[in-house]
Amino acid sequence: MNTQADLVSIHDTAVRCRVEGIPLSETALRRLVKAGEIPAVKIGNKALLYWPNVTRFVEAGNSGMVSTGQSGGHGSVRAVNL
Repeated sequence: MNTQADLVSIHDTAVRCRVEGIPLSETALRRLVKAGEIPAVKIGNKALLYWPNVTRFVEAGNSGMVSTGQSGGHGSVRAVNL
C-alpha cells in the first residue's frame, strides 16, 4: 500500500518526482497539464495530479511530445531514458 497521497498539487508532484529520480520539474509538469498530456483535476486555480498518471506518462516515454532534437529551441521537449 502506498503511504503517500496519490492526488496532489503540481508542486508536491514535482517534489515527489525529484525524490524518486524522475526528471520532471514543476514547470514541465505545468506545461504537460496545460497541453493535456497529463490529466489533472482542477479545483479553483489549483490543479491536482494523480501519481499513477504521471508514472504512466514517464513509462510511455513521452512519445507524443518528443522533438526531433534538431531545433533545440524553447518549447521543445527532449526524450529522457530512465
